Amino acid sequence: MYLAHKKKLSINSIKSRKEFNIIYSGVKSISDTIVLFSSQLETTQQSFAFVASKKVGSAVSRNRAKRRMRAALRIVLNSYNSRKPMQFLNNTGRLKENYVNQAVEHFCINGTILVARNTILTAAFEKIVKDLKYCIKKSEKLSQINV
Repeated sequence: MYLAHKKKLSINSIKSRKEFNIIYSGVKSISDTIVLFSSQLETTQQSFAFVASKKVGSAVSRNRAKRRMRAALRIVLNSYNSRKPMQFLNNTGRLKENYVNQAVEHFCINGTILVARNTILTAAFEKIVKDLKYCIKKSEKLSQINV
């Protein structure tokens, strides 16, 4: 069971088309509920984008899919710092600079796009978290091979 935290983790988003194209041409890892694209960007900040196409369903379904991916990502980021939970946030709820650097070192990448698949709407939340961890580990291995 996952507990909601009082402070929400602020996730930097990818906004420019150029960054999207760079990441889409990078490493790709596929699971039952999520497709993860990752690549190294020129910035030092860890950035994420959440995408759900019309194949997932109506606007309500797509928004729900993106909310589920965001929540799973927060759980995964918190689990990497499980010894001292919530110590990587500053007073405003944003990531501290040193945690961002640790995340970039840990992921070996700093641009990630999470694409929802149809099954994300009916899958158990634990399955989504498990799939996300699997995709991250797989993309790390593939990025080390490609370097």
